[in-house]
Amino acid sequence: MKTIGIIAEFNPFHRGHKHLIDEAKRLTQADFCIALMSGNFVQRGSPALINKYLRTRMALLNGIDLVIELPVVYATGSAEYFSRGAVRLFDKLGVVDFLCFGSECGEIEILKKTAAQFSDESPAFQKNLQTQLKKGLSFPHARSLAIDSPSQSSCENKSLPITSSLTAALANASLANASLATAPNNILAIEYLKALSFFDSKIDPVTIKRKGAGYHDEQAASASILRKLLSNELPGELPSELPSGLNNPKLEKGMPGELPSGCPSWNELVPENTLPLYDYNGETSFCDINSFSDLLYYKLTLNADSGYTQFFDVSKDLSDKIRKNLAAYSGYESFIHALKSKDLTYLRISRCLNHILLDIFKNDVTLFIDNDYVFYARMLGFRESAGTLLKAIKANSALPLLSKLADAEKLLDKVGLKMLKKDIQAAHIYDRTINEYTAPIIKH
Repeated sequence: MKTIGIIAEFNPFHRGHKHLIDEAKRLTQADFCIALMSGNFVQRGSPALINKYLRTRMALLNGIDLVIELPVVYATGSAEYFSRGAVRLFDKLGVVDFLCFGSECGEIEILKKTAAQFSDESPAFQKNLQTQLKKGLSFPHARSLAIDSPSQSSCENKSLPITSSLTAALANASLANASLATAPNNILAIEYLKALSFFDSKIDPVTIKRKGAGYHDEQAASASILRKLLSNELPGELPSELPSGLNNPKLEKGMPGELPSGCPSWNELVPENTLPLYDYNGETSFCDINSFSDLLYYKLTLNADSGYTQFFDVSKDLSDKIRKNLAAYSGYESFIHALKSKDLTYLRISRCLNHILLDIFKNDVTLFIDNDYVFYARMLGFRESAGTLLKAIKANSALPLLSKLADAEKLLDKVGLKMLKKDIQAAHIYDRTINEYTAPIIKH
């Protein structure tokens, strides 16, 4: 039995995800595919557009056999924490043969060499990195410029080391004007490979080249366009291909003007079997970051006197900046922009505020990491044809497979329960109408 592992957010599910699943199965000839999916809050520091149960149903309709929730402390972390938490969970599951992921490069050996070089952080590398960061560059960009050796690389010649001439390497891979270590899917790919090496995992990595560019980029722009269309952020009328069943109140209002040039149709963005789920009997709600503006303000006010450095990833500089600007707070997203600067990116601030909102503390994350990262695999849904896979997990996993939260007390120790309670709290904050203890596992 061969099994693929895919780390995903499906925020929301689109044709790029379907392409990744289909290609992963074709390349590996695997029997089963497990998705380790972020819950109701995602890595970019925001709530998921659609709740995790509906995204689970979309995944099961499109080739995923089992959906497991990535614990929120890792789902909302930086690329390194996100990747290590996910890889460790797959490693402990005991049945995953391949970790499959998309990348702009599409060349696994190039990505492996880059990951190896970033893992070997020499004093010179660290010095160069700090120099670039002080210039106000983002961490991925600063890191790509901080590599020690100036020699060149090519996607065609895999015997050459990856070096600071990353743009040249990508030009040979038909990705001119991009940087290997700063393209978003490459960043995660490199972190996955670093995590596999860090844990000395026997899971084989497989990368699939991201298709297209711009609006028609199947593995990047599709999710962005969908989020904007569904949250009524794009100007213009809805595409004519919009199915009649998709009658979310926000969409019924319509959008004045024309869609941006080159914007794909609904049928190009979303698998046909997924379209009806965007209605979900007229009850689907699409969540955005400003839905939590009042709650975030309450949390920030509550901790204003002591500051915010007790929360995960919040530096003293950012804590002081939050306190200084709190009086001018007018909303979640506008506050991020108010705090943004050359050395504090939008995504970094968004993640930090998310940690404050969800009570994710530095000491808790340290406790989890010191105790080997993950303590359970919580099922969100499975295909009824995946019985063989579930039996294999129960026989080989070092983690309890949670299907009922009521069983957690007897299956987990105090550290595991502490992590699980973070997941439950985050879910309840996201949607008070869903009771995590009674919500059914999705079956297909």
